[in-house]
Amino acid sequence: MKTSRMFIQFLWKGLHKLLVGSNELKVWQTTDRGYTYWHAYDPVTGASVVCKSESEMAAWIEEEYYKNRVQPPAYLLDRYELLPSQ
Repeated sequence: MKTSRMFIQFLWKGLHKLLVGSNELKVWQTTDRGYTYWHAYDPVTGASVVCKSESEMAAWIEEEYYKNRVQPPAYLLDRYELLPSQ
């Protein structure tokens, strides 16, 4: 009985992920003719990018991906001491 319940939960989670999708940034690597490329896709904004290096991808994530995210109000950041020190 427990095994069938676990199986149903497994199927439900897979179906839910398929139907709802995910808002997480997707990053993957491909190789073509000996060259490595890094790809990223942001399902929230529809933005995508292809970079020639991991460091170039990291820079795009820092500069473009995170700047499009909603930031929590400053009073919350201050409360949890997450604001940069001045």
